[in-house]
Amino acid sequence: MSNPHAQVGFDHTIIPARDKHRSASFFAEIFGLPEPREAGYFLEVRLTDGRIFEFAEPGIDFPGQHFAFLVDDATFDAVLDRLQRADVTLLGRPATGPTRSSAARARSTPT
Repeated sequence: MSNPHAQVGFDHTIIPARDKHRSASFFAEIFGLPEPREAGYFLEVRLTDGRIFEFAEPGIDFPGQHFAFLVDDATFDAVLDRLQRADVTLLGRPATGPTRSSAARARSTPT
């Protein structure tokens, strides 16, 4: 039976990577976040809202992942600029208005 007063929130997720250092550093750089830090088996990147992405090398093949981020226009433009400077292929064109956060998707080789 569920508790209607329970407080449940998202804390962290584990991101599989072939090279956790390269992947975590790329992610942090593109989003303008602090450098990743070691956290046991993981390399951890903290988002500005306190949530954590933990990058790990599972040693197995894994399917692609999808993550969506809610950002303001200035952050979106900065991220898009960093992706373009990093020569990341975009799948689609950035849109304007309220749908732009889901309009541009980056495609890169999993690391």
